[in-house]
Order: sequence, then C-alpha cells, then structure tokens
Amino acid sequence: MADTSETDLFDTVNQSIERFAESDPGSEFDSVERFIDTRVNLQAQESHLVPKLAFASQRSAAADGVDYAALKEKYSREIEKLRREITILEDEVQRQEDETLEFKESELQQIMSHFRDTHELDDDDDDAEDLNAKMKINSLFTEINFTDVINKVLEHSKEQTRRRQTVWGECFNLEFRVEFDVTETHTNDDKSEDNLNHTRASITRLKINIDERLNNEIREFIKRLEEEKNLQKFFPCFETCCQWYQYRLKTFEYFRQLYPDVVRVLGGPNGNTIQFVHPAYSGPVFKIQWKMKITPQNKLAPSLDMYVKAPKQLSRIDRNGTLRSMPAKFRQMVKHLGIERAIDCIIKSTCTYSGPAAR
Repeated sequence: MADTSETDLFDTVNQSIERFAESDPGSEFDSVERFIDTRVNLQAQESHLVPKLAFASQRSAAADGVDYAALKEKYSREIEKLRREITILEDEVQRQEDETLEFKESELQQIMSHFRDTHELDDDDDDAEDLNAKMKINSLFTEINFTDVINKVLEHSKEQTRRRQTVWGECFNLEFRVEFDVTETHTNDDKSEDNLNHTRASITRLKINIDERLNNEIREFIKRLEEEKNLQKFFPCFETCCQWYQYRLKTFEYFRQLYPDVVRVLGGPNGNTIQFVHPAYSGPVFKIQWKMKITPQNKLAPSLDMYVKAPKQLSRIDRNGTLRSMPAKFRQMVKHLGIERAIDCIIKSTCTYSGPAAR
C-alpha cells in the first residue's frame, strides 16, 4: 500500500493540476491555480477584449430572465472577430519587422564593398576610421557588434575578381565568425555616355562558426544557410537566437534562486533544461526542456516540453492519469500564460506542497 505522505502529495498535485481544466466564473484571482482556471476557461477574460463589467452584466441579466446563452454567443462572435483582426495586424507587424531586419541585395553589395576596401586601410587612417564608424552605427540599431574584418583577393582579372571576406563579431556575448567568398563580375556599358563599369557580386561559398553554447541547438539552421549561401538571413536570425538564449539563461537562473531547494539547471549554468523535485517527498521528478527551433522559413520557434518521471508506487495510484497529462497541460499553460508564469505555476503546484512529514 502507498505511503500516506506520498498519497497526500499525489492528491495535492492531482487537485492542483486538475483545477487547471475547471471553470469557476464567480471566483476572484485568489491563488495561482485559480488564475489558471479562469484564464483558460473564460476566453473573453483571457483575451482582455471584454471588461469584467460585461460579465457582471450578463450574470445580472440572467437573474432577470434575459437569455444569457444568446448574450454569450453574441459576445463570443464579437471576440472571435476581434481576434481575427488582431491576428491580421500581428502578421503585418511581423512582416514589416522581417523586412526591416533583412539585408537587401543592394545593401549586401554595399557592405561587401566596404570589406573589399579593407586591404587598402593600412596606408589610409581616414578610411579605417570611416569603416569603424560604419560598424559602430550598425551596433546602434542592432545588438550585433563587428570586431574585425579581413579581406583577401583570391583571383583578379579584367572580367572578374574573387575575394574571401572574413568577419568576426559578437551578439549578447555570443561570438561568431563568418567567412564567405565573393565573385565580382565586371562589365562595361559601351552604350553609356560615361562608359561606366558595372560590378555585380555574388556569394559562392559561405562558412559560419558560432559560439558552441548556441551552435548545438541551431546547427541545422546554420548548415542550411551554408548550403543556400544565404548570408542575408544569418544576422537577423542569429540576433534573435542570442536574445532568446539570454532570456532562457536569466529565466532559469531566476527560478533557481527563487526555489533553491527545488530547482536546479541540468548541464551547467548554460543548460537548456531545469529539473525540480519536492524537497521533502520521494515523489515525481519534473523536467522542463527549452529548445530553440528554427522553421524552414527561418523563423525562431521556442519549444518547451515537460517530462515527468514518477516512482512506480506513485504511478499505480495515479487513477486519473494526472502525471501523464501534465506535459500536455503544461504546453497549454505556456500558450495562455506565457513561459515564466507557466513554469512558476507548475513548480508551485507540484513542489511547494507542505503537509505531513514524509516517512
């Protein structure tokens, strides 16, 4: 038979997690679990599109014999319409942000022209200062800091020039090194009155090295960029990955300090997984793994998964399948509450229970 303390612990965990799927419209947010209940089940409140006063008016109207179901359906339709409009606006904002972050071909060629001139900088301090100034300006608009640039001419003829550009830099203290070969084709416009020479540049080889702490997670993305010789996508996506890396680092450290007897980061301080267990009971071991995945469209999609490992005797008394359902419910919590609040709710529901002393 299961130990009484373990049964008490399981019942508490069970009740906390099950309350996540229950509805209690008349309650206030008097606890973390209550907040979860209301947030998940009352769609109007969750989206903040209808004030609480509207719901109070509905309850009052129902008491006076008004068709509450019809009112609820009406508000639901209005909420759904507003949600669709918000989604359209969010997509438009995302599109504009992507266009702002991406390097256009003309801009890329301009950047490469700066790199192309670096071999002449030794004898011209003004040009060196000009290039450094351009790099500093770039750092004002992004978190990417270029620290060094080397240009090497591999081949030169009247028709074309091949150069190897090597760029070093860092973003949020995560270093990178980009090496790419550029083939410049020179053409002469005989029809032009000024007889101008035109140069068109294209990348023929791309090699990207980034900090090992991040490389393990986005290796496939880097490999894809190298195969596609797509330098334009690297910098904005790398900056986003670095931002999320730092956010994960600070979030895990926050919970480690908040619950020092409960939470620890696996794989060292830079790990992507936290583990938490109840300090006084031999109950389940919970893990949350936070990975960074990049879609084929080069969009960052943070992925959080929860894993539960429970003693056999505790699994046997899990008649409602609470432990098995926790990963799915955790994903739902992340969607509705955000990452930090979802993690905090899970830890409080499972590892801060204080009851009879464990035997």
